[in-house]
Amino acid sequence: MVQDLDCLGLPRREREAVRYAGSLYKEKFGKDPTEDPNLFLNLSDNPKTFLSWSATSGRLPTFRTNSTRFYNFQREQWMTSRDRLSALGLPVTPSTALAMGVPTLPVQDDARASSICGNSFHFSSATVAQMVAMSCYRIKTI
Repeated sequence: MVQDLDCLGLPRREREAVRYAGSLYKEKFGKDPTEDPNLFLNLSDNPKTFLSWSATSGRLPTFRTNSTRFYNFQREQWMTSRDRLSALGLPVTPSTALAMGVPTLPVQDDARASSICGNSFHFSSATVAQMVAMSCYRIKTI
């Protein structure tokens, strides 16, 4: 794990949260957290009171409106808005867009992309919910 978190430009509260979660990960799994490329920690919450990370389930924590601070231990960087949209199944990369047969979703404004990510769920789940809702609709004839 990074010994000198000051070089990352993290605020004091977040440095302490990363140190705490890193030591907890090492204690629980017996290896350095930087060895896990899929380890993300939600720093929007205080991990001492509510630990929201991908270590136990192997899945990203739920995106909420305030969950803009997902930290990856191995890369020592934040998850960007584009990364979050991609995790939700939206076609923000050329390979995803090609597989879906749609144009790439342009991400030009991080703040707008971030608002789309909050309180949302995977694109395919949203599509199924929309299709079910539409199939329940019937034109009423008089």
